[in-house]
Amino acid sequence: METKKSRAIFPFVVFFFVLATGFLNSFAGDVKIGRIFLPTMTSLKGVPMPVEINFENDEAFPVTELSVTFQVRNALQELLFNVTYNNLTVPAKSTLKCSTYPTTWTPPAIGMYKLSITSFSAVDINPLNNGAELEFRVLEKPNVWVEQLNLFKPFPMMNSANFMLGVDVPASEEVLWLNVLARKPLSTVRHWIVQNMPLLPFHSDRKIYYPWYMPSLGYVPGEDVSKIDLSLSLSSKTKMEPFLTYAYDTYTVTDFDYKVGFDITEKINAGTVPAKAEVPGHNQNDTLYYNYRGCDVPNIDLDSSKYQPTDLYAGDWNACGPAAAANSLEWLEAQHPGKLFNIYGHRDKMTVLGKFMNRENEKGVTTDQLAKGKLGFIDLTDLPIHVKYQSWFNNDSVIKSPVANTGHVANNMSDSIGKPKPPTWEFLKSEIDKGEDVEILFGWYDNGTVRHGGHWVTVTGVVETDTLKGIFIKDDGNQAAAGGTRESFLIWKPQGAWSRLVGYDGPNNFCWIESVVSESYDSTITHSTPTAIEDIQFDKTSGKINFRLNKNPVALSEDVTLNINLAEKTRIYVNVFDYMGRLTDSQDLGQLDQGGHLYKIPAARFKTAGQYLVVIYTPYERISKKILIY
Repeated sequence: METKKSRAIFPFVVFFFVLATGFLNSFAGDVKIGRIFLPTMTSLKGVPMPVEINFENDEAFPVTELSVTFQVRNALQELLFNVTYNNLTVPAKSTLKCSTYPTTWTPPAIGMYKLSITSFSAVDINPLNNGAELEFRVLEKPNVWVEQLNLFKPFPMMNSANFMLGVDVPASEEVLWLNVLARKPLSTVRHWIVQNMPLLPFHSDRKIYYPWYMPSLGYVPGEDVSKIDLSLSLSSKTKMEPFLTYAYDTYTVTDFDYKVGFDITEKINAGTVPAKAEVPGHNQNDTLYYNYRGCDVPNIDLDSSKYQPTDLYAGDWNACGPAAAANSLEWLEAQHPGKLFNIYGHRDKMTVLGKFMNRENEKGVTTDQLAKGKLGFIDLTDLPIHVKYQSWFNNDSVIKSPVANTGHVANNMSDSIGKPKPPTWEFLKSEIDKGEDVEILFGWYDNGTVRHGGHWVTVTGVVETDTLKGIFIKDDGNQAAAGGTRESFLIWKPQGAWSRLVGYDGPNNFCWIESVVSESYDSTITHSTPTAIEDIQFDKTSGKINFRLNKNPVALSEDVTLNINLAEKTRIYVNVFDYMGRLTDSQDLGQLDQGGHLYKIPAARFKTAGQYLVVIYTPYERISKKILIY
């Protein structure tokens, strides 16, 4: 009887327990792990940080007497951080931020780490969602430095509020985004100075600069800044807003004399460019495109204290146009070995380009001059290169070569022939994508939209996400002395038809893109009989004379042998011009009989390696050939 009685009571006990548990749970909350703020998916070695998370409770009742434990272990499962908190309360239908700060931990080495979070409360209805784990990487902290610019042109200001952040970027196979917060030492006011600077995959280390204008921290133009606090972040995604940080390091600020001539005169009416500049927005990139050439693109070092105007060269001051073009041609030649052979070195290219640009001493060059300089160099050296452009300042369909009658032109790729229109991001991006080398002209405009000169740079890469456009450029930031070359990243901000380079802004000026010029290898480009560089008349021959060079190219130490064939007896003159159009040798061979003749030009007549033009004259005709001396 007792056994049967106890069996009858057991279902009632179970039913009562379930009923009581359900009754209690109906008055309990449900705590779960929400967002993990710190550590981030990519943290930095040597940078201290707390663990910081959100607890969430969507129920109508609070979770009380909550305990939580945070543990961080390395890849060897060694415990590096272990903190527990008790008696926490997560209110009903709310979140609770839980941070270990001021208790922090410091990643001692690069590698993979794991954060483990466990929590418990007796009044939590679902203990299965009380924990979480996060695997994250620790990377090397980038080596950075800060420069305050002394501006000389076009808006002079010593100790300006324009700064540059330099970054040592190591070789890598992945895309990372650098963001930097800055503040005055010991201040609580911070500024997001570096906003989503891409560190792109590349085969070698390089240094890249990021310019920014910084009045928001309280620095005023003219104030000599000696120290600044920075906090760095690396991530695999772009950031939408300033990142969370508790760690700043103090950096010494050095000076940089930004001495660029900006003496590029192009005519444009005030009010043409936008009067106000829009601030770029950011989002986490869903799409990513980039094409980066980096330090494969050379960057000639301008030094006007050493390279001053001569009869052959207009000097390094304001030589940004010839320099940018020479940088591009030097890179393009390396991309097509054996197809774009010419004997000129980097600086010689710049000298010859400047001649064809008809550049005045220590003056800049316009878009027309830059394109003509390239076309002239191409015609001089018989290079199969096609030149294209978009420019506000030239809306003709073509720009013609300065070498007459070649038929070679630079093609205007704008969709607005006959009507001024600024260059587009789409054109720049397509040219880079097709392997073209590209130069950009930007102009400085004050807040009254009046132009104050411009500057040519060489493009070394582009990057684009769903909300961000940016370019890498190379130039020389100090044309007055050696050592001013650098590569920089700037945000390209479209605004209506115009586009602006963010970072070159100032207290009363903005930087607007005016011209894009590109060139590429094109096997369909051919060259006819060449002319002398000083633009003497073209060859005129009845076919009664011809000659060939027994060898071409020829070593500098060798004589040059000409094989001359005459259809009839005539008087022969031989002139030799160097690549600058200077006469280096002139001989009167007298009356020569019909038939073949050999004539040697002594090696001593060729003072340096380079391109020369050999011209044979008779009283009635002439014929010329180019020769390379190496």
